[in-house]
Amino acid sequence: MSNKRYFILVSFLPVFLYFAVSCGDAGSSEKIKTAISETELLTGFLEQNGDYINSAAVPSNIDAGTVYNGRQKNFLIIDIRDAEAYATGHIKGAVNIMPDSLISFFENVIEPNHFDTIVFVCDIGVRSAFVTSVFRLLGYGNTFSMKYGMCAWNSRYADMLWMKNLSSHLINTLEETENILLEKTYTPVVSTGETDPYSILRARAKAVLADTLKKYFIGINDIESHLSDYFIIHYVPEKVYKAGHLKGAYRFEPRMSLKSLALLYRIPTDRPVVLYCNSGTHGSFVVAFLRILGFEAYSLKYGANGFMYNTIQKNFPEHAFSKAFVNEFPLETSAPQTGISQQMESLPIKVKGGC
Repeated sequence: MSNKRYFILVSFLPVFLYFAVSCGDAGSSEKIKTAISETELLTGFLEQNGDYINSAAVPSNIDAGTVYNGRQKNFLIIDIRDAEAYATGHIKGAVNIMPDSLISFFENVIEPNHFDTIVFVCDIGVRSAFVTSVFRLLGYGNTFSMKYGMCAWNSRYADMLWMKNLSSHLINTLEETENILLEKTYTPVVSTGETDPYSILRARAKAVLADTLKKYFIGINDIESHLSDYFIIHYVPEKVYKAGHLKGAYRFEPRMSLKSLALLYRIPTDRPVVLYCNSGTHGSFVVAFLRILGFEAYSLKYGANGFMYNTIQKNFPEHAFSKAFVNEFPLETSAPQTGISQQMESLPIKVKGGC
């Protein structure tokens, strides 16, 4: 049974239990909520079905070398950049699908579970991380984001993007003491009109992918002069947080804090949220999750590498972007085919799961 089908079956359980209990003892039923909000249904469903965002599977990245070596295997590579960017250089065999068409592509064009690995690719690795998180939440456990995007594939992109955005310009303004959260809780509002959790999840996934994905990502230059306007989450272990963080930033422990019984509902709904990690990749997985739940969340592009690079490089070199992550793999420069089916037919190898 596929993950998606399992999700659909399990998604009816909370609703079934609610009605089963409500139809029992009338006195007991009065103590039960008359309605379970979509947010509660959705959060409970995700936590009961793998709790992906708090699991060891996050971030679901794959490195460029593995993608290069897997091109002749049962891999499907999906480039989510616009057609112009795709035409200037892409991985041979990659199909070019826009984010707002991906759910339809998965449901109507391919059999996703027939592929060993499905890889999403963007320019720097944050939009593909966002998309991968959405599809992992939907139950597609064979989806991955190519870490650092096309910047890891070829230096043409790394020199234009990642290498130009490594900076230490805020090192002297950082805090090292912990900021304590107020004892206040918030509830994001999700309103899709659906009644079962998986349908709510799918509707939310479609909504976030239908929007302009680039708007979910923000640069340090856009916020550094007015940090207090945002609720800032530094999504890192304690030792990284204490090495320096943006003024006012709160530490959320990766894979632990975003549970309903932890800090999830301590995130405000009355102002925008900016979340950052070391490189922006893990944070983008988390922001997709928060967006689906209804938070106005943004991922900080390039993460801490974009404002305290020297500190990351010195103390946590494994999280500092460098030329060591950049390859010189070949680029194709053809424009995408006019339709999805034509793109699938043009793949250089025959793969299971095609249309």
